[in-house]
Amino acid sequence: MTDTNAATPNAKVPRIFEHMTAQGPVESLRRTSGVYEFDIQDGGQWFLKLDHGNPTLEPKAEHPDCTIAVSASDFVDIAEGKRNIVTTFLQGRLSYTGDLAFALTFRRLLPVAA
Repeated sequence: MTDTNAATPNAKVPRIFEHMTAQGPVESLRRTSGVYEFDIQDGGQWFLKLDHGNPTLEPKAEHPDCTIAVSASDFVDIAEGKRNIVTTFLQGRLSYTGDLAFALTFRRLLPVAA
């Protein structure tokens, strides 16, 4: 059974994506478009589309540009600026497939308070 306490990482994941999309277009990403697939252990599967820097959630993506797999706690720490995405990858706590440059672009959407 999943704990839905607001303090748990898996409960913070939806709020992080909501905050990320609510911020609207990110000026430094105005030339960036693509789709992320996030496979978050105990946090679900999420599809974040960047359309010229404007982040939106999608219900599904057939061919994401980048897939990132990570635990809910590590994702929350990355999103809140407590953990570096590159360090997390080098420690083997995060994996990705697809476009590395696009994966690293995710850092420009952070930090996000949840």
